[in-house]
Amino acid sequence: RKRVPPAGRESGRARAATRPSSRSPSAGTSCAARSEQLPGAADGGRRRAATPAAAILAPVGEARDDHGHDVLRDLRAAPLFSRLGERELGLVAALARPLSLPAGGTLFLQGDPVTAFYVVASGQVRVCKHLRDGRSATVRHAGPGETVAEAALFLDAYPASAEALVDSRLYRFDRAQALALVRREPDLALGLLAAQADLLATLNRRVEELLLPVAARLARYLLELADRELGDGAAAAGQPRVLRLPVSKRELAARLGTVPETLSRALERLRRARVLRTTPDHALVEVLDFAALRRLAQE
Repeated sequence: RKRVPPAGRESGRARAATRPSSRSPSAGTSCAARSEQLPGAADGGRRRAATPAAAILAPVGEARDDHGHDVLRDLRAAPLFSRLGERELGLVAALARPLSLPAGGTLFLQGDPVTAFYVVASGQVRVCKHLRDGRSATVRHAGPGETVAEAALFLDAYPASAEALVDSRLYRFDRAQALALVRREPDLALGLLAAQADLLATLNRRVEELLLPVAARLARYLLELADRELGDGAAAAGQPRVLRLPVSKRELAARLGTVPETLSRALERLRRARVLRTTPDHALVEVLDFAALRRLAQE
């Protein structure tokens, strides 16, 4: 594997990411590599090598980073920091280290020692859990404004792996520095508690979804996507709306806890029922009947 050597203290973490951890039989493998082993994989289980994270730059400490990005605006978009005033947000920005992660790049591996948490500024990051039977399960997708591994600040090792689905830009926060700031700033501590409560609710929904038929899981995903892309209440309006799927069909299947073939059958069922229609590449989905989609989500 060819890795871009990060600067400064980050190099130790990057080197650690190349070694499988003794904590878990699945540690040391990227989401992409493990997800190739899902039943029904088109390539028969071959693994892809993970692309490592790009070099980490110096701490921001300014309103804009070295590439002209508005750091305060990026951080303010994160619910974790929504309670903070300008002074507190400035303290957080002083700890932020910008990170560019190419598509397929590994942010951290399951079982790695916890060294940092991250805020996604642009792009999308997949968080996946490796199972003992060699498969992987997508826990969630983190997009702009969302945090990754904030709950792991209180653990010794990352409980899951994370990788970029597309070229992504993030901010890295050193664990020791972040915890020291949390102890000094009560509003940041409350934000961290709220973020963990939201993550717990997300995981509870995922467990509930796994008990549903795949078509119902797909319906729930599309309704949530409609609210995010079109605004809250878009589904209630009932008019046909076009949604752009943020992930590939294969990745969507992993997110729903199934395989591409089963997802294809669920999509075909909804097409025949005139609930939706899709472009041939499944990049766009037009919801024709939101009422039927809501009923299906309750199955």
